[in-house]
Order: sequence, then structure tokens, then C-alpha cells
Amino acid sequence: MLINAGAKPFLVVSSSDIAVEILKTQHNIFATRASNKGTKRISYNFLDVTFSPHGNHWREMRKVFVTEYLGSKRAGRFNQLLRMEIDGLNNILSSNPLNTQVNLNDMFLALVYGVVGKFAFGKSYKEDPFNGVTLKEVIDETMTMFAGSAADVFPTYGLIVYMLSGWNGRLEKCFGYLDGYFQTIMDEHFETLKEVSEDEKDYAHSLVQLSLEDPRFTEIHIKALLIVQDRRVQGPLL
Repeated sequence: MLINAGAKPFLVVSSSDIAVEILKTQHNIFATRASNKGTKRISYNFLDVTFSPHGNHWREMRKVFVTEYLGSKRAGRFNQLLRMEIDGLNNILSSNPLNTQVNLNDMFLALVYGVVGKFAFGKSYKEDPFNGVTLKEVIDETMTMFAGSAADVFPTYGLIVYMLSGWNGRLEKCFGYLDGYFQTIMDEHFETLKEVSEDEKDYAHSLVQLSLEDPRFTEIHIKALLIVQDRRVQGPLL
């Protein structure tokens, strides 16, 4: 069944046979995610893995991400960091007086930030402000921008929607903060690349090293792959 939401067509699949046809047999046709102005800007014009159209570029970026982030050589490091963060969480909980209320949601989110951030970047950037804004605030805003605006559904009135809502300015401000954080992370890892051993290198070190070895892999590509990491915490954080 086809449903039109404004200018956006949506295909509703209610048959298991058709679902198999779409997800398995014809998956290459349906593999590309729906995009909008927000995802295009924040993904550096679809250079990342998540929103990049299915094709050669997507395969190359996926290969880098799987090899450098999900590879077996990093599995031991991830487990080590996870145990450390869980021990730290247990210490915090045990140090609280009896009958004291604690916000487990915030604690578990902090645990995820800590594990993923240290695993990928050597430390957690969640409390480091950039121009007075914390990374968590930037990521929360980024997730909102990924959702797009009403102008994506009604493009005819897009200019009016953008003018009345200020969405364009909000998107550019969000992208500026996010890009600033990524630039900081990248600069720090360029500086420390020669100082760390092979076993001490994190995900960002691997991306930086790859950019030095392959001129086709630019700093923009590094930032685009950091976005994948960023979304993993929300759903990518640092």
C-alpha cells in the first residue's frame, strides 16, 4: 500500500513474502536510507556510512568502519573498558547511603558515554565544553536535526517554513558545534599519533593514520565516520 505524506511517498508492507522480497531479494534497491536537509548537512553531504547511498563509496566507508571499529583486534580493549566502567558504577552505587534515590537512567547513559568514548577516542568528551556547549547538548540537538523539518514533507512551502521556524540557522549552528568537536578530536589525535604504541591506538588514531597513508581519505571522511560513532551512543557518544 502506498501512502503519500505531503510530497513523501511511503510504502507500507503488510505481507511477509513481500517483506522478504524487499529485505533480501531486492535489498540493494531499498538499502539507501531516506534523506533530508538535516542528514545531508550533518553527514558532510552523505559521506558517512549511515546515510551514504548504497554503492561503491558506502562499501568503502563501511569496510573502514567495520575493520577499524568493529574488528576483532579491538574486542579485548572494549571488554576491558566495559569492566572498568561497570566497576566505577558499582562503586558509585555502593557509596550512596541506604534509601537514597539515584537516577539509573543518567548513570547508565554516563556508562555508555564513558565506554564508547574511551574506546573510540581514548577519553570521554562529554563534559568538555566547546564554545560553552557540552557535547551531550550538541548530540541531542543533532538527533533533532536528523529528524528533518516540515519543509521535507512540504517542499513547496519550504522557504516559508525555514523563515518562520529559523530551522536553517539552527541546523547551521548545530553543524558548527559538531564540526568543531570533531576538529578538536582529530587535531588531538594527529598530535599524539606518533607517541602511542600500536596497542594503544584507538579508533580515531586509526582513521588519522589512514588519512596519512591514503590521500583519497580526507579529514572530511574522518569526521563523517566519527558521526557513525556519535549515533551509536544515542541509539553514536564520544
